[in-house]
Amino acid sequence: MDLNIGLVVEAVAAAVPEREALVWRDRRLPYAAFAERCRRLSAVLGGLGLGAKGDPDTAPAREATQDLVLLHLTNCPEYLEAMVGAYLGDPDKTAATFPVVAVLALRPGVDAVADDELRDACGATLARYKLPKAFVRVDAVQRTPAGKSDYAWARSVVAP
Repeated sequence: MDLNIGLVVEAVAAAVPEREALVWRDRRLPYAAFAERCRRLSAVLGGLGLGAKGDPDTAPAREATQDLVLLHLTNCPEYLEAMVGAYLGDPDKTAATFPVVAVLALRPGVDAVADDELRDACGATLARYKLPKAFVRVDAVQRTPAGKSDYAWARSVVAP
């Protein structure tokens, strides 16, 4: 296991939860509260599918193996929470661990297309980690009333 600032904060919070972790102006935040705020942000980032996407040792040059998040903050405690929260991100709990599955409906008159052909076509524009691991064919893709893809429906099709 690699040691990082997120794991250090977690260890200190477990050992001395009431000790002050952050003092800024009139705000005082104990380690337990600081770690909890960092974990909540980490969960949000993971829930959005942000996190580690591959092994930096085996990735091609200049290919990012993690998502990048821009923080536009002034000098404030939230900057520290965001930094530690990003380190607390557990790749095993992010969307990256759930295989990407494409739900598709072929247009009428289009012959069946093999998964490998679809994957190769996707590979022309998508990063490797975004390539579908499987393709689920349906008669029609369901949309929301606003005309957008219905992700809840798609999840139910993929994992009924």
